[in-house]
Amino acid sequence: MQADSSVVSLARDARDGGALWSGLTHTAGLSQLCQSWLALQCRTLDAKAGLVLWRQEDTSFAPVAVWPTPTQDVTYLAPAARQALAEQRGLFLRAQVQGRVYVAYPLGTSEGAMVAVAVLDLLVETDEQLQRAMQGLHWGAGWLQSRVGTEEIVALGTSLARARVANDAVAIVGEQEDAQGALIALVN
Repeated sequence: MQADSSVVSLARDARDGGALWSGLTHTAGLSQLCQSWLALQCRTLDAKAGLVLWRQEDTSFAPVAVWPTPTQDVTYLAPAARQALAEQRGLFLRAQVQGRVYVAYPLGTSEGAMVAVAVLDLLVETDEQLQRAMQGLHWGAGWLQSRVGTEEIVALGTSLARARVANDAVAIVGEQEDAQGALIALVN
């Protein structure tokens, strides 16, 4: 007896989805997290393609995840990404192809600096579908936003550790009676 192709498809989706969820919840690497997140979002929203850009140290934005394959050409999603980052809000742009929209959602820090943006290429037939897609992307972005928060906490911890060392050095120097004693205490 052969399995129905829809049953095989559901089993494969459950297995693949489990791996994606695992990549989302058990990963330390940004790229793997974003790739899993993007794949889940694209599959859930039935996207044609997707892209996550993350801010680099030089403040430029570079792809950290592309769907359906890392080599997929998604450069056509760049205008939606740029606009969402500039306006610091989720938005959609209607594509030239009938029924296609590019939905973009930016992520920021607690200080308002933009850190990342996700863009999906969707086929939507009604405004209700578009609204559900925007809501789905907004809710799903919480996973990536938590990563932004984690990075902020790590950076704050590093800054606090540096400040503690500097404060200790100032205290040690301040306890000395003369400059030579201060230098010796600081070196020690």
